[in-house]
Amino acid sequence: PRESGSPYGNDRFGFQLQAGSQSAAGNGVQLQFAWQDVDYDDSPGFFLGTDRSDTFWSAAVTGEIRDWPMSGTSLVPRIGWYNNDSNISLYEYDRVEFGLTLRRSFQ
Repeated sequence: PRESGSPYGNDRFGFQLQAGSQSAAGNGVQLQFAWQDVDYDDSPGFFLGTDRSDTFWSAAVTGEIRDWPMSGTSLVPRIGWYNNDSNISLYEYDRVEFGLTLRRSFQ
């Protein structure tokens, strides 16, 4: 939110890098890395008069195995890591995410 005078209003600055590769058979891997700095508006203060400031990091690896377990399907494994450092301890966290998706294409 960006509303003047709101303790939830904030300014964000960050970057994200992505890279991927795919074989001739269509199997592939994708890498993602991101960083973001979030500064909340100073007045009247986010939490008990404290000016909140967060730094967020994330990284993920996603793969794709085509035509497995059968033709026309893809298995997509994913692992991700997320970290939010905040000067307000309520908003600090580390998270690891594991995902497995089975996709079916109709052509």
